[in-house]
Amino acid sequence: MQEALRKKGLTAFLCGNARAAERDLNQFLSMSLQTSSTTSRTSSDLCELMCTLSMAYLRLGSPSSSAGVLLNAIKEARGYDDMESEIRVIQTFGSLYKELWMSNRAIEHFQQACKMCSDIQDSRGEANCLLEMGKLHYRKGNTQAAIQCMEDALSIARRQTQDSSVANCLMAIGEVHYAQGDFVQTRAHFSQACQICKEHLDPLGEAKGLTGLSLATMKLGDSYGAIDQLLEALNIRKTLGDSKAEADCLRELAIAYAGIGKLGPARQSCEAAFQLAVQNADLQQRAQAEVLLGTILIKAGETEGAINQLEQAKEFLAKSIEFENSSVFLDPHELAHALSELAHGYELIGKWERSIDCLQQAEKISISVGDASALATYQANLGLVLGLHAQVDVEKREHRKEVMANRLLFFSGAGSVAEAQGFSGGLRLPAILTTLHIDGRGGRNTGIALG
Repeated sequence: MQEALRKKGLTAFLCGNARAAERDLNQFLSMSLQTSSTTSRTSSDLCELMCTLSMAYLRLGSPSSSAGVLLNAIKEARGYDDMESEIRVIQTFGSLYKELWMSNRAIEHFQQACKMCSDIQDSRGEANCLLEMGKLHYRKGNTQAAIQCMEDALSIARRQTQDSSVANCLMAIGEVHYAQGDFVQTRAHFSQACQICKEHLDPLGEAKGLTGLSLATMKLGDSYGAIDQLLEALNIRKTLGDSKAEADCLRELAIAYAGIGKLGPARQSCEAAFQLAVQNADLQQRAQAEVLLGTILIKAGETEGAINQLEQAKEFLAKSIEFENSSVFLDPHELAHALSELAHGYELIGKWERSIDCLQQAEKISISVGDASALATYQANLGLVLGLHAQVDVEKREHRKEVMANRLLFFSGAGSVAEAQGFSGGLRLPAILTTLHIDGRGGRNTGIALG
């Protein structure tokens, strides 16, 4: 009975079903911890299961429950002087803080785990911690520190011939190159990672590599090649039954379809991702799909529908959660993204003040969580919208002056508009106000980019 529950819970988690995983693992752990025959070996297994349960709670939107389980896991590990299990729990704490965008706390935990891994000569664990620290440093805008951590991780992995770790390091470095606009290097790193995973029969790694490779392929001008790579990755994930990764891949596919104007398939892929997220009770993925659907609707010209969709997603994401005596957002990065897309929608219908307010909120959130890359984008968009707003105000004032002159012409009986302008202080007539072509602006972030 107990073993069946353990297997069911782990399988549910690996397949992306957080609700089923939480139910079965909780029941298994409750039964196991009531027994008095716990050994060092079973203690290690229990800590591993607690870490999995913790991540299931996080997907369900309960970080406090997640942290509570990890505190119990730490006690269990220390009770048996099981340093390997203690390291695993500390790493999971790091992952919890990382998901909540509490980057400094996450780095502290990965640093602690990294030192402990070095002390017991666990090179795989040390490389994984360095890699996570690199990702966090890059998020905060510390590019040099990020690259150093990632290269150190890659060096350790190569010395130990740890093929999956080598592939993970290559993909992380590829993501940095992508964010910096070096798509040739992005393609090179993801191609190498894919090859390693394929040679060593790692389908999960191969699917992840194909997804990253598709981003570079798209940016280098081969849109249909990118879609083929995503479809291959999607097929692998479906075969493995990993519905969480499948939903991630479907969103990337929706972005790729939208990028080439195939908005019907884009919407279908996005809606399929949303349904998987609902099925798995994964609140973060659900919100990501809702925001992406709003972006697709904007591209389709359904601005009012897009605004309604994005407002709904924003309200969902803006619900604060109590965690460690403070209020946090489940996904502040996605909340800021939703606000940015809302700003675009409001801009398109001429609601400039609301557009500016949304971008200012996105800017504030990005500053609070240290999201350097997103912050730069929102500040650029805010400057653009403020400039356009000022331009439109000027043109509106000029248009009002033109209307006044024409009215004076009518009522004064003046022989010409020029003569009538004399009555209004010599007002200059501007060109007729034309519709602004928002989508034609270079450099605008539409949200159809790296997910």
